[in-house]
Amino acid sequence: MIQLFEHIACCAVYVSSREVEICPPFIPNAHFEHVVNCPRRIYLSATLDYPTDFIRAFGTSKVNRIEPNNDAGNGERVIILGSLLEDPDGKIDLAKRLKVESKVLISVPSYKKAGVWKEVCKPPLVDNFTEALNDFRNSDSGAFCLVSRVDGIDLPQNTCRIMIIDGSPSGSNSQERYQVEALQMLSQNATKTSTRLTQLLGRINRGRSDYGAFIIYGHDLNTWCKNDRNIALLPALIRKQFLLGASLQDQIGEKSNEQLVNLLNDILGKGESKIRDKAWLDFYGETIDGLEVSEDSINLVREREDKLATGALAESEFMSYLWHGDSQRARQSLMSIVDNIAPVDSKLAGWYDLWLGMTYEMDGDLGSASTHYSRARSRLTPRLNVPLISKFDTEQGELDTENPVQRKLADLNMKAGNPFSKFAASLRLNIAIVGNKTKSSNEREEACRVIGELLGFETARPDNVFKKGPDVVWSSEETRELIAFELKTQKKEGDTTYKKDAVGQSLNHIEWLQENYDGYGFCGVIVLGPLGVVSSSASPGDHLFLTSPDEFCEVCNGFVARIDDLIGRTQLERWHMLKELGMLPEYQIGGLSTAFSRRPLRSLM
Repeated sequence: MIQLFEHIACCAVYVSSREVEICPPFIPNAHFEHVVNCPRRIYLSATLDYPTDFIRAFGTSKVNRIEPNNDAGNGERVIILGSLLEDPDGKIDLAKRLKVESKVLISVPSYKKAGVWKEVCKPPLVDNFTEALNDFRNSDSGAFCLVSRVDGIDLPQNTCRIMIIDGSPSGSNSQERYQVEALQMLSQNATKTSTRLTQLLGRINRGRSDYGAFIIYGHDLNTWCKNDRNIALLPALIRKQFLLGASLQDQIGEKSNEQLVNLLNDILGKGESKIRDKAWLDFYGETIDGLEVSEDSINLVREREDKLATGALAESEFMSYLWHGDSQRARQSLMSIVDNIAPVDSKLAGWYDLWLGMTYEMDGDLGSASTHYSRARSRLTPRLNVPLISKFDTEQGELDTENPVQRKLADLNMKAGNPFSKFAASLRLNIAIVGNKTKSSNEREEACRVIGELLGFETARPDNVFKKGPDVVWSSEETRELIAFELKTQKKEGDTTYKKDAVGQSLNHIEWLQENYDGYGFCGVIVLGPLGVVSSSASPGDHLFLTSPDEFCEVCNGFVARIDDLIGRTQLERWHMLKELGMLPEYQIGGLSTAFSRRPLRSLM
């Protein structure tokens, strides 16, 4: 049995306006005797396409899967995204129109969100929930509000044909909300969202002969549903149904609420006989099997989930060792995989760094703690409230650092052993990865990010985390400057034309940067890729630049050469040299940006 009060030092404390939650950052599964000592365990799950969350919950990946071949949940669905309708905010009006002659199940993630729907329906009280649900089952029309509940409610066949989902189904615990809302750990949450969404889609669709319509509202969930890598997480049939819905909306255009009601009546059947539209049935039958997300998206998801499953096992080991007071073995568990996780989920790697820093701080090693806390801030958010060392003692007394690069070098100078040799080796390794054509795009993007982190900047991989924005961003909160990279390093030999779509995508990143880095100065977007030409149909403008991997590596290796000069010198000698090096403008954000933006992309037209 877990005695939480005996392990408060190993826990996180989350404080909100409604509650205080105390919990470990990961589940110490190996501490559960009923799990560890039980030779045979049976788990029941309707949604287990990827093992990551299962491993997090139970600490094992050794599962003998028994999957009966039945048609539960395999009914026909038409899925409509509210953001693609004529009135994306007209959900209340739509529900009022639908509930006149039909029954509508409305799913919301919180009671606060349920308040928006009070004109249509209110969630029943706990005491009369079952009675209210049975009344809805037996009625001919109306609406029922379901709050933060994705399973356990079944409304098959004519008991309900229409469901409105308003907002992403979210977890009820404070830790998950903090990870998603404050730290934007969206990649880790993607698998949970796919599982919960799958469960929601099964509330009114219970078998092959069943059919229903689903209208999805909420900016967060609509954005999630428009990303192929998220859709790839869903079961095969539901993936196809999302693609079918997107194809349908693309063909019919932006419909008004009145037009959508008429369309759904045709699809689901109208009148007492509920005769369904033959054109829709033919379209569904002829189209559904031929739809699938791209193989690239599926492969990226498999690669990510395989590595996240390894991370989930390490989380279990880390927390179980820490629960028993063995902080050294706990650290070894996470440190062995954190660098493998970073290329596929840099935010999760930052979460690991945060708790590695905590274990070092518990053991009194503030230097190592500060190193991991710095990485956590870089990977998660610069506003992460953790202890950081900002001043460094030398034989000349206490000296202030003046910029991120100088601070990074000063931090290294205080370490024992041969820190600059290791620092230079790490830089060289990642520079080589950026320049290596055989490495995957994930590896090269992460290497580019790590180089910025090693230079002392705050770094991010927006496209990896948010599925929007450039591939890599180096930024300085102090100077309010940034460099944005879009990597095109995977272009094949002879394919060196930068086409209209790729150029347009890079231009969209500028708008994203302006929205998400408000007040930061930047020259534009640096396209990191082979030299080539720009398609005549593209319009790159004045804010896109091209630098080749070789040119990028040359600039970075110039900094490494200066680091080599520090090796073997005394701490005091190093301090004076690194203070000068850290102040060189060519290695600040502005100077590096200038070095990388010497070739406007439009000059290649």
